Amino acid sequence: MLRTIRENNKSIWLRFFVPYLIILIVPLLIGLFAYTKTSTIMSNEAAKSNLLLLDQAKTTIDRRLSDVEMLAQQLITNTGVLSFQGIREPFKDTNLIRLLETRKSIADYGLYNNFILDYALMFKNSEIALTPHKTYTLPKFYQDYMTYTDMDYQTWYDQFLKPYHKREYFPAQPVRLAGKNVDLVTYIQSMGLSSNPQGAIMVLIDNKELMQLLKGVDVSSGGWAYIADQNGNIITGASGAGEEGVKPVSLDARRPSGFFNHQIGSKTMSVTYTTSTYNGWKFVAVQPTYVVMDKVNYIKRITLIVLAVSLLLGLFCALYLSYRNSRPVQTIIARISDKLSFEHIRGKDAYGFIENTIARLISNNEELETEIEAHKPFLRAAFFQRLLAGSFMTLEEIKAQQNHIRINLDGRFYMVALLQFEKNDHFDNADLLQELDIKRVVAKEVIRSLFESDVYFHDAGENKTAMLFVCNFDDLDECRRNITENLMKAEELLGHQFQAKSDFAVGGSYSNLLEVSRSYEEAMRALNYKVSELSEGIVWYCDLPKTNENYVYPGDVEIRLINYAKVGNKKEVSEILEQLYKWNFRDRKLSAYMFRLFLYELSGSFIKLIDQASISEAEISEFVDNMINQDQIHNQSRMFESVTDTFLKICDTVELRKKSHNNEMIQNIIAFLQEAYVDESLNLSAVADRFHISEMYLSQFFKEQSGVNFSSYIEDLRMNQAKNLLGATKLSVNEIAAAVGYNSSNTFCRAFKRIHATTPLVYRKTLGKKKDILITQDRIQKAVQDK
Repeated sequence: MLRTIRENNKSIWLRFFVPYLIILIVPLLIGLFAYTKTSTIMSNEAAKSNLLLLDQAKTTIDRRLSDVEMLAQQLITNTGVLSFQGIREPFKDTNLIRLLETRKSIADYGLYNNFILDYALMFKNSEIALTPHKTYTLPKFYQDYMTYTDMDYQTWYDQFLKPYHKREYFPAQPVRLAGKNVDLVTYIQSMGLSSNPQGAIMVLIDNKELMQLLKGVDVSSGGWAYIADQNGNIITGASGAGEEGVKPVSLDARRPSGFFNHQIGSKTMSVTYTTSTYNGWKFVAVQPTYVVMDKVNYIKRITLIVLAVSLLLGLFCALYLSYRNSRPVQTIIARISDKLSFEHIRGKDAYGFIENTIARLISNNEELETEIEAHKPFLRAAFFQRLLAGSFMTLEEIKAQQNHIRINLDGRFYMVALLQFEKNDHFDNADLLQELDIKRVVAKEVIRSLFESDVYFHDAGENKTAMLFVCNFDDLDECRRNITENLMKAEELLGHQFQAKSDFAVGGSYSNLLEVSRSYEEAMRALNYKVSELSEGIVWYCDLPKTNENYVYPGDVEIRLINYAKVGNKKEVSEILEQLYKWNFRDRKLSAYMFRLFLYELSGSFIKLIDQASISEAEISEFVDNMINQDQIHNQSRMFESVTDTFLKICDTVELRKKSHNNEMIQNIIAFLQEAYVDESLNLSAVADRFHISEMYLSQFFKEQSGVNFSSYIEDLRMNQAKNLLGATKLSVNEIAAAVGYNSSNTFCRAFKRIHATTPLVYRKTLGKKKDILITQDRIQKAVQDK
């Protein structure tokens, strides 16, 4: 075998040396051949360079467009958006609140893609357009916010909202967006059914960002570069000097990428293109071939110099390079031979041996990866992650998510179990991680085959898998027996399969999906107990020994407690604290050490409230002082009462701050109205913009705080001033109307008569008569006094 290895090493060295030797023997022939082929080579190199640039642009754009479509998918599946599609009167009754909630929910989707300038949701039934920052009617949206330069409103409406669009991109067009002229590529995804679209989601993509990716293609000396969709429609492009514009080029549909020469008019052009596997878009660069030929003469001179030098140094370089380049191949052969049977080498074809070995490894790896990917529930991973973490606040939210991912979790009882494979300290190794993935896939198949009831899996850690059991047994004990028996079978089967230990632990059973996170926490504790105590069999949380029990403060409960406290909801805070009291003081007896740990974790919740609810440290200092006071630690109930009081005081503080903020805002609004009412353009929209709030919120807020409608308040201000001017001045009705904020005297007179049941002139005459009577009475009284 050793002799065979040496013979193969010698053969490899010769295979490297012979080409160098041939180069030395026929350098001139190679030089002439290189010169005659320079034009083609340079053209190909330029095409390869362009192809690399196009591939880089394609990869970046594919990733950004994937983000665009993910954003549209998140918006279209938003529950608020779904429920708002059928509304026809958005400003009537409770629809106002739904409109505000929908606007608020879509504003949570941040613009994380620098390609996206903005996005909007357009609803046909309500004729409303929503952006992350504002609400428009559809005509107002097109007129004031975004207008296509060469398209009127009706054409835009017919093109974008009437037909059903599925992931469509409209080519770059000049648009007037928020007062600025920009070029946009528009992405449209219709809402509703294809037979009855309810509106559309529009994502506005900055064409400047797309063109930035094509700037590496040199079109300055003539030529062009463009991006076309899968149907050949040009999305965007740029042309060089002397070109009339971007013109599409016929491409070979059978090849996803390549380059070729093409006669366009009187010019021979070099065409380079590549195709996106994501959406079928074509990325094309067209350049004159003579641009490349300018480099040929330079290459000719370099070639002659290299040939002359190579005659002197070629022999030494050939010997050195053949030795150096053959060493890596020899090393690869030796390492493969250590792992595989040496008979796999056929003759002296070392390259064939390496190629066959790599091909076999790639084939096996692809088969394995396909099998693993087929069993990974990617679409459900996010849902189960939130369910186990306790991130859902209501059952309605869980139900909506279930409908979205098309699963049914209806059952009588819910239990979470954990499967942990034997711990390995080197899970950062790629091979071991792949081995762990295989174990997970096999374990899931084994467990799924054993259970008749529904079971759902979620990878909970590097070597843990969570299982959610949905039980429909009438008897809870029967459900537990079924789970225990089948998990024991699974443990035995997996032990035979992998020759390694696997641990199972099960949390408590609950009838509410909101409690699944608690079962998960309990399963984690049961698993930790099993591992630390080296316990055998399936460990249930309810069977754990109750001595020296840990405190109970699940993560989902902490999140809910903080969320309710920071909005001042005393009722919900009290209920959560009462539940914590029951778990930790009625259901169990904590040691002083465990109780102190419990208080420390509660103090962490207070610190989070300081950051999230802007609570000062002074407001919780009393609790912290009591917590660290060793003399008080024995009175656990009294200490927990202190915790409860502190939380409720925080709720009062938050509520008081909200009221104070509301009082300050209404005073500022009223002060502004009393100064600006003389402006005829003053309206609800102008005031909302002035205070950076929505019109809907301003209208509701003003009515709640002042007791009168916004429009009625402004009208009262104007009418009171008008009455003062009618009685104290000789200004005409036209002048008074303009002075109090009316754009015409007719509007002023109609409003005055509607409120006072008389005209301004009659009101002035009545005031004049009253003044005359008062003056006469004063004169008579004075005359009587003189006598």
